[in-house]
Amino acid sequence: MKKFFLLLPFAVLCSTSFAQINVCEVDETYQDSTAGVYPKPFQEDLGIGGIPDSVCLNTDYKTILNVVISEAIEIGGTAISVNALTLDTVIGLPAGLEYECNIPGCSYTPEDKVGCITLYGQVTDPSFLGDNQITVQATVSSLFDIAIEFPNPLIAPGTYSVHVKEEGADNCTEYVNTNEMESTIRDIKLFPNPAADLVTIEANMDQAGSYKLFVKDILGAVVLERNFETVIGSNSISFSVDNLSNGIYTYAISDGQSIASSKFVVQK
Repeated sequence: MKKFFLLLPFAVLCSTSFAQINVCEVDETYQDSTAGVYPKPFQEDLGIGGIPDSVCLNTDYKTILNVVISEAIEIGGTAISVNALTLDTVIGLPAGLEYECNIPGCSYTPEDKVGCITLYGQVTDPSFLGDNQITVQATVSSLFDIAIEFPNPLIAPGTYSVHVKEEGADNCTEYVNTNEMESTIRDIKLFPNPAADLVTIEANMDQAGSYKLFVKDILGAVVLERNFETVIGSNSISFSVDNLSNGIYTYAISDGQSIASSKFVVQK
């Protein structure tokens, strides 16, 4: 049944501040990964999965999710070939948020291998404060069309929720436009991803200065914080994930004015 996870148009999320707010770029890191959905729905008993990014009221929001697609799925023990997977809609998004796929019509084929989807926008209505459970509806095209929903208690148990906080709250993901980011930080990348022990972040800077690295868990708690100095051009900083549990984390570097962040997975 695990093969069925590939149907949900979500995979290891990789959120970045360097793209337009409604545009996503496929993370090629996952092109050869095992077909599946990342993050899987949140499972309370395991404390993992779900959408890690929170939304603050009246603040631009963006998160990027990727999907790995296979040529067949298994339903009830029967393998079914996949001609295409089409995302039909996302039910339950707070007003002000919408989604956009990197492929027109949100229709993916096995030849695409990896696709991505952007959830973006701005929530202004305080009635959406708290958890807002969402449901993904899609259609699998094979010899006949199959309608599916996620989460699914038999295939992908758990919940997907977009959590909305008060304006100015801590641990909210805030979109920063390209011009702001490029003033000091050109790009960042972390490897290896998934990580098992030691990881390295590489960043290209337009100026030297004092920066701070911080890592947050799926609930937004800071689990690692470190100060470091940069030079103009290429910089690198390494840290151990030995004390981190398996799961999805956000890492970011900031000089107090600009901030660049993305996601990585700890898998030991």
